[in-house]
Amino acid sequence: MDSTRVRLVSSLAVGESWRSFATTTALPRFLSAKGRQSIGGQREETQFSVQLAHQAGVTIATGTDFGGWSLPASQLAWGIESLVAVGLAPCDAIEAAPASGGELLGEPDAACICEGGPADFILIHGDPLPDPSAMWGVWRVSW
Repeated sequence: MDSTRVRLVSSLAVGESWRSFATTTALPRFLSAKGRQSIGGQREETQFSVQLAHQAGVTIATGTDFGGWSLPASQLAWGIESLVAVGLAPCDAIEAAPASGGELLGEPDAACICEGGPADFILIHGDPLPDPSAMWGVWRVSW
């Protein structure tokens, strides 16, 4: 199999979201020791799978197929931080959102910042290359 033709949408942010539920819900699935252990195991397996795919040269896109209230699309910062945590360089993790995702969706110019281009432009507080958590500090969005 040619790994350069394979695409993976990481969904790592889902595990981070579920892990945070223990502080926001009383549902046993998220609060009980058994539930936390199960979620932790799923999170670790997902992280390992993304690491293996990255090492094999698979193109990684930030995102998820998990909709709903727990993980709004505006929380791509979680996905970027998660990709860095599993071994992607910060610049590759940041690129996984617009460039890899756009390519996957048939929008190869999604990361192009140019007049008439398809990309939104965001300003953030801080530099996400040494500190990917800076992606949470969105100051302005322009489209």
